[in-house]
Amino acid sequence: MKNITIIAFLQISLIATYPLSANASVSKPSAHPSSKTARAAKVAWTSSQIEAAKDALKILRRLGSATSIGVTQSDYQDRIIDGASDVGEDLRLIPNSAIKTNIATSITAYQDAAVFWTSVKKDKYVKSVNDDCAQIFPKYQITPFVARPIPDRFNHESPDDMQADIWASITITDDQVTPILTTIWTAGSKAEDEADNLLTAQLK
Repeated sequence: MKNITIIAFLQISLIATYPLSANASVSKPSAHPSSKTARAAKVAWTSSQIEAAKDALKILRRLGSATSIGVTQSDYQDRIIDGASDVGEDLRLIPNSAIKTNIATSITAYQDAAVFWTSVKKDKYVKSVNDDCAQIFPKYQITPFVARPIPDRFNHESPDDMQADIWASITITDDQVTPILTTIWTAGSKAEDEADNLLTAQLK
């Protein structure tokens, strides 16, 4: 529970400082922009801004590598808490841009995966995990868990058998966890790749 609270606090801090507006209007460029407008389209970054973006991307790549080679839940929590804090510091230096948006999106995805994984580790009950991740699942088009029907008591040889089946019907299995983690991690990796490509273009 403590880890979920810490991660949620870091997420709220990131969102409050770097809000991502889905309804932001974008001015349509004219067919023949002036040379002044063309020059203004790409503003040179300072060395500290460039280094902050590079550092944030380095942290995100380390998180991505850890998920691809295998990492324990407890180790992942530690990486996320440290990584989110460091990326948050970098984001304060990075100018408002698509690069900044994608970096924020990426670290948020890795944090969302941590919240989900911690919730499952804490309590495998379907309802509990769904409640903890009510704001997370829709972002990645993940369908909430559904409890299976409680089995008929007359179909069991003993109370212990029935209790085992009831437990299985209202809890999440390990086989259900990995696909969800992979979905969220993939979103984080894609946003990191996009930020990396945009930074490369910015530095040309």
